[in-house]
Amino acid sequence: MRVPAHTRARTHEHARRPCLLLTHDIGQTGKTYTFSKISLKMTNSKFNSTKCPYEMNVSDTSVIEVCDDMDAPRVLFNFVGIERLEEKINKSCDVIGVVQEVSSKTEIQLKNGKGSKPKRNVTLVDQSGKQVTLTLWDNLAEEVLESHAVAHDVVAIRALRVTDYSGCSLNTTRSSVIQINPDLAEASALKVIAFSASLSPVSLSLHTHLNMREGYS
Repeated sequence: MRVPAHTRARTHEHARRPCLLLTHDIGQTGKTYTFSKISLKMTNSKFNSTKCPYEMNVSDTSVIEVCDDMDAPRVLFNFVGIERLEEKINKSCDVIGVVQEVSSKTEIQLKNGKGSKPKRNVTLVDQSGKQVTLTLWDNLAEEVLESHAVAHDVVAIRALRVTDYSGCSLNTTRSSVIQINPDLAEASALKVIAFSASLSPVSLSLHTHLNMREGYS
């Protein structure tokens, strides 16, 4: 079977450590992979909070290979406007916006004292004129850079978890995907507005953060 990288939102993977390290090394958004010697079963919602109907269990005997002769299907988004984030508490959503500001990457010490994780703050604004601050963690901190703010690039993020922490917070999950200037009608419309200087950002009354935390899925 072939499983595109972005279908992690529909097929949740469980892996033992050796294979988990392998998928971490080769897994890239937009690429297509073949999986063999795996087991597939229905998702148990008691232990899995994603919308995935199936779980794919990977062991240390499983084989995962890149499929270079097949294009991955397009990532599908269902965007929620920044002004409507409070309506999505305890739910998942996708967000799109123009990059207004990007901070330098910093390292945050883990509470257990075992290492650190990279962090970067990004400010987005959408057609409503509302702006929101994103805190990107781990590998996502490398995907949005200062140059994207200079160019007023559009960022689309899929599979975010909305919580009521500090009023309203968005958390990236293991299924989250970031695309810069995606080939989407929503992105094209935001670009036009941004370059026409009619997109005047207004801060939300709530300060929303996108946090990448282990354990969310």
